[in-house]
Amino acid sequence: MPLPRVAVPLGLMLGFAACTSGNNESAAVDSGGRDTGSENTTTGCYVHDPSGGFPEPDPCIDTVTYDCGLTTPNAWTYSVRTEMWADAGASLNIYQTGAWKEGATDANAEAWIELGHELSQGEEPGVDYGENGEWDQWGIALTITDTPSEVVPGTELKTLFGCDLYDNDASKAGVAWRLYVYDDDDVDPSTPGVPTDCWDFGFQPEEIPLMHEPDELCTIEE
Repeated sequence: MPLPRVAVPLGLMLGFAACTSGNNESAAVDSGGRDTGSENTTTGCYVHDPSGGFPEPDPCIDTVTYDCGLTTPNAWTYSVRTEMWADAGASLNIYQTGAWKEGATDANAEAWIELGHELSQGEEPGVDYGENGEWDQWGIALTITDTPSEVVPGTELKTLFGCDLYDNDASKAGVAWRLYVYDDDDVDPSTPGVPTDCWDFGFQPEEIPLMHEPDELCTIEE
């Protein structure tokens, strides 16, 4: 994966425990409750063949679901379903947007970022992927910890973000996500995948490009 596999604190923080080229039918990824997320759909995305031929389909985010503490106790659980096979996987970045204020270093020092949580996939056709190549499903469960050194995205399935950071009480809301899906464009498993779709969603997702780098591939899903 081309994303960094590191947890990045913006200053010292201790002790707190998507792009589419189709048309969005709904822009609301979050259902407004603390423990559940809702689904979002698109009509699909395509890349244009530079040779002038017919456009070829690329993996595109179709739905995203998530919850905290419901599917798995004391853990964030995420799932993404794509149109077409995302044969090079999916990855998730997490941002504490509730602690971010542009230019205010005292607030920025309290923000925490986790980059490159890699989703995985089972092997059961019809449940984890479509045998005809028309869809894929990837997921991850991140156990909540209050020890920053235990958070190593890409190798450890843990997060420093607790369920209280996403709540329908606006004073507690504070987490947004960037989700990428990838295509193995050269069908070579030894080379990195190419990101083909990205969603930014959650609390104040418009701040993700300010906290990290902007990416024209990413669509803000509010």
